[in-house]
Amino acid sequence: MTTETVVKAWLLYPGWLGYSETIELPDEPGAYSIEEDAESWVLRHNDTGVEQYRGLGPIRIVDEPIPF
Repeated sequence: MTTETVVKAWLLYPGWLGYSETIELPDEPGAYSIEEDAESWVLRHNDTGVEQYRGLGPIRIVDEPIPF
């Protein structure tokens, strides 16, 4: 038996050659906060404080399917 994760949002972050990369997020967009420090951008889960992403920015959260 497999457990299927329901994607409720996606993180978009810069990739190579100007194309955006994505990370699937299991919670609603409001469950996350985006922070920028001196060296990187951080996506953090509001309830747990766990970092979901740390790296290049700018980053954004979208809650609709991403056309590729």
